[in-house]
Amino acid sequence: HGREPDAERTPEVLVADVTDSAVVLGSSQSPDGVDLEACNGLGLSLVKRRTGGGSVLVGPNMQCWVDVTIGRTDPHWTDDVGESPMWLGLVWQRALAGLGVATELHHPPMVTSRLSNLVCFAGRGPGELSIGGSKVMGVSQRRSSGLARFQCLVPTRWDPGPLVEVLTGLGDDDMAELSATAAVVDVEASRLEAVFLDHLAEV
Repeated sequence: HGREPDAERTPEVLVADVTDSAVVLGSSQSPDGVDLEACNGLGLSLVKRRTGGGSVLVGPNMQCWVDVTIGRTDPHWTDDVGESPMWLGLVWQRALAGLGVATELHHPPMVTSRLSNLVCFAGRGPGELSIGGSKVMGVSQRRSSGLARFQCLVPTRWDPGPLVEVLTGLGDDDMAELSATAAVVDVEASRLEAVFLDHLAEV
């Protein structure tokens, strides 16, 4: 997450292979809201990303995670931050459709919920995908004057239990709501990555 994109190398695609379990905080979240003892007890690292949104739980065989970075001269660039992820959401939508997964694309504005400041998948942002109201592809972005970095994640497993244990703003009574916030794709991450990259190469 601390890696800085290089404008000279855009457009760039980075496929992340997660080898450790971690709670990933959004750029505006404070570690003060995390029970570090509970993290240690669950074997979870605590890291912070430079893109926005709430916390995300990552671990081996739990997600397909792809970062896409474009420069200002890219034809997909727009100065409208709300509209900027829409093209990428369409690519993911087509990729999932190719695997037999029908999704809904969320258009601006962002929709927040009681829990979305704490957990990324509890809200809906532009360019994100849902199935029956449950998010199946989340995207967060970091912008500069010349670069836009999109961090995209599709869960292949979803268990909000560890987040409830480590985030001090959550309690056991939030489990039912959080369980329904995400949908999973029953496809191997490597297969999903390959199909997404094929569709990305076409735009």
